[in-house]
Amino acid sequence: MRLGIDRVRLARNGRLLGVLPHELLERAAATTVGEQRVERRGVLPLPAGPFLGRIEEPRQRRMSLRSVLVSVRTAGAVTGVQRAVSDPHPDRIEGYRIESELARGGMGIVYLARQTFPDRRVALKLLSPELAADPDFRERFIRESNAAASTEHPNIVPIYGAGEADGRLYLAMRYVQGADLGALIRGDGPLDPERAVAICSQVAAALDAAHARGLVHRDVKPGNVLIDEAGNAYLTDFGLIARNEVETGITKTGQFMGTTAYCAPEQIRGDEVDARTDVYSLGCVLFECLTGQPPFPRENEAATLYAHLQDTPTKPSARRASVPSSLDVVVRKAMAKRPDWRYRGAGEMASEARAAIGHPDVGHAPAARSRRVLAWGIGVAVVSLGLIIPLALPMTDDETKSTTPNDALALQHGLLAIDPLDGHIAKKLPGQIGIGGFGLPPSLVAGEGALWTTALSGPIRVDPSNGDVRELFNQCNGASLGVSLGTVWVVCGTDIHAVDPFTLDVRDVRWDGPAGGGFATALEEDRGTLWACFDSGSLARIDTLDEQATLVPDVQADLCSVGEGALWVVDRLLSTVTPVDLETGRTGTPIIIAGDIDAIDAGAGGVWLLDSGAGTVTRIDPQDHSVGGSIGIGEGATSITAAFGSTWITVPSARDLVRIDPLTRDVQRVDVNAAAIFAAPDRQTGWLWLVVRPPEDAG
Repeated sequence: MRLGIDRVRLARNGRLLGVLPHELLERAAATTVGEQRVERRGVLPLPAGPFLGRIEEPRQRRMSLRSVLVSVRTAGAVTGVQRAVSDPHPDRIEGYRIESELARGGMGIVYLARQTFPDRRVALKLLSPELAADPDFRERFIRESNAAASTEHPNIVPIYGAGEADGRLYLAMRYVQGADLGALIRGDGPLDPERAVAICSQVAAALDAAHARGLVHRDVKPGNVLIDEAGNAYLTDFGLIARNEVETGITKTGQFMGTTAYCAPEQIRGDEVDARTDVYSLGCVLFECLTGQPPFPRENEAATLYAHLQDTPTKPSARRASVPSSLDVVVRKAMAKRPDWRYRGAGEMASEARAAIGHPDVGHAPAARSRRVLAWGIGVAVVSLGLIIPLALPMTDDETKSTTPNDALALQHGLLAIDPLDGHIAKKLPGQIGIGGFGLPPSLVAGEGALWTTALSGPIRVDPSNGDVRELFNQCNGASLGVSLGTVWVVCGTDIHAVDPFTLDVRDVRWDGPAGGGFATALEEDRGTLWACFDSGSLARIDTLDEQATLVPDVQADLCSVGEGALWVVDRLLSTVTPVDLETGRTGTPIIIAGDIDAIDAGAGGVWLLDSGAGTVTRIDPQDHSVGGSIGIGEGATSITAAFGSTWITVPSARDLVRIDPLTRDVQRVDVNAAAIFAAPDRQTGWLWLVVRPPEDAG
């Protein structure tokens, strides 16, 4: 069954743990959140009860998402998103006479007001009465507003005062005549790259000033960037900032602070926030300036949160042809899932953005490093001395191009990470890891902040930052692994195990297993459901909430892949691919393929099949099921992976990685100087990880 994408956020002890498919919540609790859209600003009060409640001290370790679901189902308490403030506005607050309403959102209403002394017009923000009722929030709001008021910068809207009156918290700021950046984009459409970078550079300067004082904004978005009539940019709404020592995206009152379209993954998870949290949001703002849309336009806000946690944003240049591909690199780094992989500060991001469009820093910050950006099959933008030189690389269907070899980073055995944007190696983790068994390819999956693969003794957890290895359990060679709902799943033979990614506690899933026994050839995830196909041809559906597995009858699935809206199963004997409806489980008409099918992966706009013996790749159109012509890639390929808008094939005998452009069918060879036998995407870092074996063992 295909699970819907309506999700809500849940937390335990005040920590946000994830986003959940709506159907799972219906089974987990008595109440759910409907699909009605909410205001862009989300205030998520966490319900009280035996499970969900207000935090006293933050937990040191996040619970697995599945554990949250089970506890929620027991407690029977789920909450939704607080709606926007809708109370009528007063005529006067303290020393301010209200003239008109400017804007409203989930946290409060902004008015145009007249201050009695000194006599001036101000923007007056009144927060909702519920927030003022909490003494901890009230104290923090006034304290941090005063701290923000003392931060002076030309691109920060000055705060004139903050306090409490008539049971309402208020924030008085300079009134800027003009429009906010969001309104500007809605009215004029996407900005040209030069103007977008100029505005974001001013915002970055404001953020650097705040970060220097230990303040984190936590709500950088177009609506909080004001553009005056002269075109200058001002960052506002600093009354909701946080001290960066111990603050998280969830306040002590149990409320999520931020705007869903621009919030960083650590805010959603309830982890600590710092300057890099604002960098992520600024990356989202730059993306919207360039394309006219936020990076993850989804049908509801819960789905947007899920995308921030799991999905890779589209390249801005793919949304709008006039955006230079060099800015893709800036946005990708700013929006890395892990804070460690982002720019250290907003100014550093702005510096590289200016260099990317040919306007390096002058009197602002140290010049950006020169870097090479390879736009696959389209061109190369070389940033040098502030110049961007596009170099066309025309290619035919049969022609291949090689990137610069990574000679200095040769690896004999272990894991390699390459940057799919420029084809160069980003990380190497040597070791006896990534080993398959019983003639099966190795299994590798990224998720929950780690890499999960196999070693000689069994499945292991690999720390991607330093290569540290922890064994899950032993005596299991030839496992298939997957990650779903905060749990790592291991199929060893026909046995299924659920592993807590933090404690590594193992739970066994009871089921009868396929009649023919065998080993799992793939473990595919579809938002709460796992599909396991076995070399005996059996197909199993694993409910990750109930931890139950069932066999799917009348389906031959020697290989399988989830993507492009369906489960695709392979009958290797008949050389057919059959689509399976993820919602109903019904099978479609088998698609006959000319040649063998040694591997399959669905994504990047197609269903991709590898015939290793013939040295070809074939694409099935997922919409009309038509079969395209074969693409020659050479003999000796061992795996195929559709990720990051391309299709990747490992060819260990050639010590390179083949990349196919799905639109042009152009073929490129990336010299990784290693015998890579398997590839897996890491959507948290935007890297493609490769399993490397010695050449004599890779065939």
